[in-house]
This record gives sequence, structure tokens and C-alpha cells, in this order.
Amino acid sequence: MKFRFYTIATVILVAEIFVASSFPTTKQPMFFPCMDKVIHFCVYAVIAASLTGALRENTKVRKGYWVLAAVLVAIYGATDEFHQYFVPGRECSVLDWFADITGAFVGALIFKKINRRKLTKNQKLNTHSSTENQ
Repeated sequence: MKFRFYTIATVILVAEIFVASSFPTTKQPMFFPCMDKVIHFCVYAVIAASLTGALRENTKVRKGYWVLAAVLVAIYGATDEFHQYFVPGRECSVLDWFADITGAFVGALIFKKINRRKLTKNQKLNTHSSTENQ
């Protein structure tokens, strides 16, 4: 069930990014400088966390799955920036891509750390309850 949730979430998020970046836009006022970079960072962190969950639940790889997720999301960020080059009112920005990459690695790493804590906690509970049963 977890694999399906993470996989579906990842597909929806990636599709939403593609659709949103397909529409022409005009420059909007920002609440603070570099707000668009913060948005890129946060969105790509969530996508990477979701993909990390999907890879963790669906592969036998136990080391490096979060790096693979981050790299794949960073590549997707590059393709999205390239895609925006062809959309009126949008631009292909290396700084946006850098925010995407940074968000991807941070999101994947946070998911990995949270997942590791949950696994450690569950192992301790399982060990404790199995010793009580003996």
C-alpha cells in the first residue's frame, strides 16, 4: 500500500509541475526576494521525498535509494527548466534548477532519516515484544 501511495503522489506532483509550467505567465510580485527559489526548493523537496518513499518500498536496494531519488528529481528539474524555455513569459533558469537540486537532495535525505528512525523504533519494539513472549 505504501508503494502505491508514494508512487501515485510522485506522479501527481510531477504532472502538476509540468502542467503548471506549461502555461504562459507574467512576472508576479514576490512577498520577499528569492521567494520563487524557496518555492522551487520546497516543491522539489516534496517530490524527492515522495520518490524516495516509492523507491524504498519497491526496491531491494537499501543503500543509496535516496541518492537515486534525488538525482532523478534533479534531472526532472533540468527537463522542466528546459521545457519552460519554450513557454512564453517563462525562462530557463540555472538558479531555479539549483534550487530544485538542493530541494531534491534535502527532501530525499529528510525522508531517509525519518524512515530510518521509524525502522529503528519498530525493530526495538519487535525485539522487546519477542523477548517478552519467550
